Amino acid sequence: MSDLDERDQALIDGARQVLDQSAAELDAITAQRLRQIRREALAQPARAHWNWGYAGAATAAMAVMAVVLWPGPQQTDATVASLEDIELLSANEDIEFYEQIEFYQWLDSDGQAT
Repeated sequence: MSDLDERDQALIDGARQVLDQSAAELDAITAQRLRQIRREALAQPARAHWNWGYAGAATAAMAVMAVVLWPGPQQTDATVASLEDIELLSANEDIEFYEQIEFYQWLDSDGQAT
């Protein structure tokens, strides 16, 4: 048994001793009333503490949050490169256009700078 367990057990034993002593010192009327309250509490059927409406609402809220916050498919460099290849193959421009694409991009960026 570890030191913590021994200290816990000593605390429990001390609390039990104090409570037993105070229960023994109760007057008869108070002791009778406490026994009656205990019997009434034990006679009542246990109430279900679980409310299925709240559980359903919590589940629905978590599902909505999962859908909203889900990052979705990630675009990788391979995906982008594949899309660029498809774009090149399906384009109507001549191959000469693509041979000089850097020049056209430079013209486009130069036009935006002014």
